[in-house]
Amino acid sequence: MIKNNEDRILTKRISDEERKRRIYMQRLCRIILRFVIGTIICIAVFIFFKEANEIKNVFFTYNILEQLNYMYKGNFTIISPQIDENANVTPNGLYTVKAENGIVFCAYKSTSILKTDYAQYLYKKYVLDYIEKNKDANIIYEDLTQEYMNTALYYFKFGIRIDSYSKIENAVDELYKLCQYINKKAKKDLDFEATFYTPYIFLNDFEGQMTQDITNYNVEYYINKIKIDYVNYLITNSISDENVTYEDILKFYRPQELKIYVNDNLCTKASSNGIFECKAQYNINESDYCINMFYIIDLIDSLENYERNCNGALENFVYNGKKYYFDGRKKKISRNKVPYQWTMKMLQDFFGADINYDLKNEIVKINI
Repeated sequence: MIKNNEDRILTKRISDEERKRRIYMQRLCRIILRFVIGTIICIAVFIFFKEANEIKNVFFTYNILEQLNYMYKGNFTIISPQIDENANVTPNGLYTVKAENGIVFCAYKSTSILKTDYAQYLYKKYVLDYIEKNKDANIIYEDLTQEYMNTALYYFKFGIRIDSYSKIENAVDELYKLCQYINKKAKKDLDFEATFYTPYIFLNDFEGQMTQDITNYNVEYYINKIKIDYVNYLITNSISDENVTYEDILKFYRPQELKIYVNDNLCTKASSNGIFECKAQYNINESDYCINMFYIIDLIDSLENYERNCNGALENFVYNGKKYYFDGRKKKISRNKVPYQWTMKMLQDFFGADINYDLKNEIVKINI
């Protein structure tokens, strides 16, 4: 009996010691974990402030030569005014700068911005090189200026002048080749301005712009864009062109905005400035008009339910017994995720909507 009691006491004592050991190890693990997390946070904060300080030094209290070296490739020399090139901060104002390739350009420095016309001179060099190598290229150009902070900076405008709507395709094809040449050359001189230029197609008083980065779009995209812009220009200004057929007008006339009618109701919304008419926007990338579901969801009778968050933004809707969630990252419908911006084709495919256009009066009628 006494031995059994002693065994129980010993077992209990061992159990208590094991429990205390486990508690101690748990506390020690928590302390170590907190220390590791704290160390990681401290390192992250240190790196953040270090990088932020470097960015501040470059963009806010910067030396103009350091900023030029950040923006462009190569070495630069300040011609005027005379400055201490080793100073951490360069005074604000207009500078004349010479690049190692011999180009002399202007740079205007303000507290947080450095605006230069160096890239414009490079574009001119690239275009003239292209013309020299392609004698048949019908490229025209003009030396202009654009004002910045009461300072005239150089601007190089270039493109192709054509005399007929039927020549748009060939002109776009030639300019596209030129843009590819410019981008290839610019990679050697520019860090991030290689696509900040605008080639033009001139037809009478019309100026069509190839404004997008050509690395993301093909020739057909630009042909459609220029034709849409030109036909819209004709209709807007009541100008006739015998080379533009009725079929061309039907195919390419796309007003930028259309008033929206849903089930015969004009779509309007209230704002702090009063009531405004909702508009569908033409998206050349989709070759279709796009509409924000926020505008029309109140007018879609076939929805079983929809919900907004506390800020009024759409969260979800129920259609045919299934709940769909809005996701700002989506451009297409994917399972139960839907975008905020819908094309007319998406409305047709998803809801079976009947879409009718009255382009003359700039109206789209949606029966849904």
